[in-house]
Amino acid sequence: MKKTNLKNIDFKYRIFNADGSEVEQCGNGARCFKFVVDKGLTDKTEIFVETKNRNMRIKKMAENAYCVNLGLPIFTPKDIPFNQLKK
Repeated sequence: MKKTNLKNIDFKYRIFNADGSEVEQCGNGARCFKFVVDKGLTDKTEIFVETKNRNMRIKKMAENAYCVNLGLPIFTPKDIPFNQLKK
C-alpha cells in the first residue's frame, strides 16, 4: 500500500497469493484500509484506491463500519480468467 499524488486516487495497493503471484484485487484486503484511517494516514472518510485492474471507493459509514465499492461483478464466462488443469 502506498499513498499517491494522483488527483482522483488516494492510495495504490498490491495483493499477493501465497505462491507469490499478484492478484487483480481483493475485497477483503480492501477492508484493511480501516488501518489507514485509524492510523491517521488520511483525514478523509472516503478514499479512492487503485488496484491492478480497477479503482475502488472505500467509505467510512460509522465507527468500525466501512463500505467497499468494488464495482460491478463480472458474470460472463468468456470474461472470467480460467486456467483448466490438464490431465
